Amino acid sequence: RDCQAWTGCEWQTAAWGQCSTTCGDGERVRNVWCSSGTDSNCDGGSKPASTEACSSQSTCHWTVGPWTACGATCGSGEITRVVQCLNPTDGATLPEAMCTSAKPVSTSECHSCDSCPWTAGDWSSCTSTCGAGVRSRPISCDCPASAGDLSCPLSRSWSCSRAKPADFEIV
Repeated sequence: RDCQAWTGCEWQTAAWGQCSTTCGDGERVRNVWCSSGTDSNCDGGSKPASTEACSSQSTCHWTVGPWTACGATCGSGEITRVVQCLNPTDGATLPEAMCTSAKPVSTSECHSCDSCPWTAGDWSSCTSTCGAGVRSRPISCDCPASAGDLSCPLSRSWSCSRAKPADFEIV
């Protein structure tokens, strides 16, 4: 006579599929089946999950806004910009931990001489003791910034944005 027993039937699982998202929280799925081919032959209470939550950061990326104007108009200051971790799919802002690459800087030092004053030194003696001559004086831009070409004091006319005073005159 034929007989059938289901006590040895077990749940079988396939490998998990990929996460439904490449940046942020998603879900992944797998196939689950009873070894007999009929789910009712296996214990329903012990059936493994066929879905689970997942998280991925592979395409999350940093985005940076424009730099602000320098916080100083004569000397050293600071510039800032907004740096955010974004989901490229929907543009949503994410927690910083979701972006795995190095975070770009959001503040930096800046130097400006735009509003620095010109300083004129004393006039020299006239080049002539009888008749027309020329006398001169030193002119410098008093910019306290100390970076590269912005060293103090400056004597180039492009350093200060205001009009440079005369550094010679015919008398």
